[in-house]
Amino acid sequence: MIQKINVILLLILCSASIFHCYRYSENVGIVENNILSESNIVYTSLGRILGSTNFKTRLGKIIYAFRGIRFAEPPIGNRRFQPPEPRRSWGDDILNATEEGPACPQTVRITSEFPYRISEDCLRLNIYTTKMPGGLDNSLRPVMVFFHSGEFYGMSGISYFLGPEYLLDADNILVTVNYRLGALGFISTGDEHAPGNLGLKDQVFALRWIQNHIQDFGGDPNQVTIMGSSVALHLVSPMSKGLFHRGIVMSGLPKATLETPKHQYHLAEKQAELLDCPSSNSLEILECLKTKDAEDISTTLSSFQELGLDPILIWKPVVEPAHSGEKFLTDDPNKLFKEGKFTKVPILCGITDNEFAYLAYEVVNNKTVLNEWNNNFAYAAPIGIGYERNTSRSKNISDSLRSFYFSDSEINESTVEQLGKMYADGMAGFVMNRFANLISQWNPFPIYFYKFAYKGLNSYFYLPKLNRPIGPVHYDDLIYIFFIRHQKFPLFGPNDPAIRTVERMTKLYTNFAKFGNPTPEKDPITDRVIWEPFTSDNKKYMNIQCTLKMKQDMFAERYAIWNRLFPI
Repeated sequence: MIQKINVILLLILCSASIFHCYRYSENVGIVENNILSESNIVYTSLGRILGSTNFKTRLGKIIYAFRGIRFAEPPIGNRRFQPPEPRRSWGDDILNATEEGPACPQTVRITSEFPYRISEDCLRLNIYTTKMPGGLDNSLRPVMVFFHSGEFYGMSGISYFLGPEYLLDADNILVTVNYRLGALGFISTGDEHAPGNLGLKDQVFALRWIQNHIQDFGGDPNQVTIMGSSVALHLVSPMSKGLFHRGIVMSGLPKATLETPKHQYHLAEKQAELLDCPSSNSLEILECLKTKDAEDISTTLSSFQELGLDPILIWKPVVEPAHSGEKFLTDDPNKLFKEGKFTKVPILCGITDNEFAYLAYEVVNNKTVLNEWNNNFAYAAPIGIGYERNTSRSKNISDSLRSFYFSDSEINESTVEQLGKMYADGMAGFVMNRFANLISQWNPFPIYFYKFAYKGLNSYFYLPKLNRPIGPVHYDDLIYIFFIRHQKFPLFGPNDPAIRTVERMTKLYTNFAKFGNPTPEKDPITDRVIWEPFTSDNKKYMNIQCTLKMKQDMFAERYAIWNRLFPI
C-alpha cells in the first residue's frame, strides 16, 4: 500500500508544471528518475541543461551555475592530437551540469593538495549567472570569458581555481574555460601531422559555442569580453575574428624577446623519448604517444626544465605551416601587431608590480643554479628570460643586462631584488609595454593600461623563512577577481583590509565588460578617478594600489634597455 502511494505521489510530481522525471544517460550524466526543478534548466539547440544553485556571491546573491559543459567532443583515442570537433546534440536527455567537470591533464597528479579530478575528457566550460533567462526583464547581460593562466601547462577553469563569488555581484555572466595543456595541447612538428596550437583552437571552439548558445543563458553574444594571458593571441588569429568584442590582456603576451617558432619538433622528440617511443619522424612520434596514458605525458614536464625552474615557457604557440585545417597563427604576432593586422577592439591590459620576480628567489636558494648564473650568465640568462642562445648577439644582450641590473656584481641575497626585476621586465613588463605601444598606433578604440601594485597579505609566493609576500607577483591580481580555493585563500569578508581591492578590481573589470571603459563615471569605489587611455605619446597607466592613481611612463629606465636590445 505504501509503495503504491509513493508511485502515485511520484506521478503527481512528474505531471506538475515545475517538475519532470528524466531517464539516465551515462554519456550526458543524467540522474535517473530524479525530480528536477524547471527553474534550474536552460533550453539550448543542443538539448536541455540542468544547473545548480550551490554558489552565492560575496554579497549573498544566488548564483546559477552550469558546470562541466562539453563545448567540443572529448579529445581522446583517435581525437588526441587532433583539432577540436563541435559538440553534438544529446537529444531529449538533459545534461547534468550540477557538478564540477575535470581539469585537463597537467603537471600535478591528484593529491590532497590538488583534490580535483583530472581527465583527458576536459574540453568543458562553466557558466555562472545570477539571473535565469525569462521573466519580465529579458535584457541580455555582458559576457566575460576567462581563459586561465598557467603558462600553457597548468591550472584550469574549474571553480576550484576560479570561483565566481566576486565577479557575479555585478550583472554579468562569467564563463570559464578548460583547454588542452602541455604536449597534449601544444605539440607541434612543423607539418600536417601536428601543426600546433591545439589548446588555442580549443579556446576558439569555446568562443564559438558561446556565440551559439550564451543567449539561452541570458548572455549577450554581441557583448563578449575575453580575459586572460592568451587574449593577445586571439587578437591576431583569423579563427577568433568576430567571436569577441573587448579584450582584457593579463600579464601574458607573445614574447617580444624571441620570434614565435614555426614548430617545436625538438620537444616532440624529447617527449617521445621520455615515454620510450620512437622519434625518427613526426607520424611515428604521434602514433606512439596516442597509446600512452595522458597523465604520464602531462607529468613529464619537469624533464623539460633546463636550469632549476627555467624555462617557465616550454610548450609555446607556433606559426603554423601549410596544412588543410584552420590555422590559429599565420605569422609572428609581434610582426602582426607592428603592421596593424589585428582585431581592433577596446583593450584593458597590464601587469602585476613584481610579475615573475619570484623566480629570482628560486635561483638564489639553489646553490647549483646560482653558481651557473654567476659563473655563466650568458648561458643562464637566455634560458631564464627566453631569448636567442649561443650567438654573438646573445652574448652582447647578456653582457648588457648583467651590467644594467647588477653593475657586474655577484648575484646573491643582497642583489636578489635586481634579479627579480630582470625576470619581471623580461618575462612580462617590457613585453606588455611594447604591446601597448604597438597597438596604440593602429587601434581606433581606447587602450587602458595598468600596473597592479596592491601588496596584500595573500600571494602565490611567500619569501622563504619569512613567510610573507614580496608584493604582487604573477597571478596575484586574480586573488581579488576570483575566489581561489586551491591555495586556501580566504573568501574576503566585509572587514578584511583586502575587500576594498576586491570591490575596486571587480568594478573596473565589469565596467569594462559592459561599457568598454573601466571608469565610465566618477565612482567612490574607484576613488572617483577617471582612467585616461594610453597612447604612445602620453604613456599613461593606472597604478592600482590602496588607491587608484594615474601615472606616466611605467618603469621607463628599465624598459629602455630592453627596447634597445630588442628593437622592433
